[in-house]
Amino acid sequence: MRNILNNSAHFDFAFSFSGEEIRQRVIEVSKELEKLGFKVFVDKWYTDEMQKVSHPKDFLTDVFFNAKNIIIVLNHKYMRMLENKYKCNGSFDADEGCYIKYEVKIIADRFKKNPKCLMRIRTEEGRFNLSKYGINTDTLYDKLNVETILEYFEYKEKVKILKNEKNNKGNKLQIKEKIEKLFNFHNINLEEWPLIVKEFTYDVIEKNKFYEVIEPVLINRIADKFKVNKQVFYGNSDYFYKIENHGFYKNVKNFSDYVFNEIYMKNGKMHILSERVSNKNRDEKKDKNRFALIFQIPLFEINNKQIYTYKIFDDSCRWGYWKCRYNFKSFLLCLRDKHVPETFWQGNIIKNDKNLDDNLKDLASGNIKFNLLINSIDWYPEDFIDSPKNSVQAKESDELDKINKCESYF
Repeated sequence: MRNILNNSAHFDFAFSFSGEEIRQRVIEVSKELEKLGFKVFVDKWYTDEMQKVSHPKDFLTDVFFNAKNIIIVLNHKYMRMLENKYKCNGSFDADEGCYIKYEVKIIADRFKKNPKCLMRIRTEEGRFNLSKYGINTDTLYDKLNVETILEYFEYKEKVKILKNEKNNKGNKLQIKEKIEKLFNFHNINLEEWPLIVKEFTYDVIEKNKFYEVIEPVLINRIADKFKVNKQVFYGNSDYFYKIENHGFYKNVKNFSDYVFNEIYMKNGKMHILSERVSNKNRDEKKDKNRFALIFQIPLFEINNKQIYTYKIFDDSCRWGYWKCRYNFKSFLLCLRDKHVPETFWQGNIIKNDKNLDDNLKDLASGNIKFNLLINSIDWYPEDFIDSPKNSVQAKESDELDKINKCESYF
């Protein structure tokens, strides 16, 4: 929460009010907004910070012209200072009424340009008329709470998050279990937990103390650091990692550009996970052998241990379907044309009793660790795009003349 002038700050919300009886409620609401990631300015006309600027008018103009949204809380004292009989002598540093009059004029100019930028809240002391300033006060009565504010300013996604978090308020055990699951998935042990959260400014010495500081801002930062879906922590999703369904299939050129820029250039790896070693003569008979792509991208190190994030693409492709093979081989040729080395990819097969779909879901949800799913090189994708002239390991070379690099097959 801020009550200092900062020319570089563009606040999401700025509060204007008068009276100690309102101040505490405004501060409570402001803290709740900040937990949701908003920048909030709380105006109090006699603050020490206001005296530090060259002129209070500059202070007001900067804040209320830069703030995206303004919340003005009207009570009897506030309105009395706007009455005509109250004369402003221009002494801002000693005259609260003069300060408020100038403040309302600035707010009124913003209101004329964008009426939605201003939320008017009245106390129970009565209805107040700001029509001479061009401000309609018939919008809201006694609605000084976070949910009403977010709904008024149409922060729909934030409202959804707020409701989800309210529904799960106090359910720290569930969040605790999900955090433990994520850390265990990455082989992070108890002693290493403080190294993960130390940058979040929390004093975490032991596991139990860590859970004392569980709150939305911490969850957001953990989710961002590990590049996972934060809704898992609140029980609104089962998957830390999203399973995408629009990868290379009939999208060869765009997807190869994406993989080159977002995976290869970030030192990532590509794994082609299939039900068995690919063989078109065998697979075509029953149109089988599903395969999908799993990308492993490095994020950060902890105690010389690399932590990764994962991107999963499942186009429901089978090696036994010629269009799937053609698009995939064209995709590999496109990467080769971008000088991506063969060490970037490897072929892997499923070694457990589950099918491909279930294995991808287990990985996405953290139910199986990556190194248990992918633990050896089982086949070499480059064999399927090499010419017999260049490699004795070349396979299915009779298809090469029919496949053009970077071309999609429909």
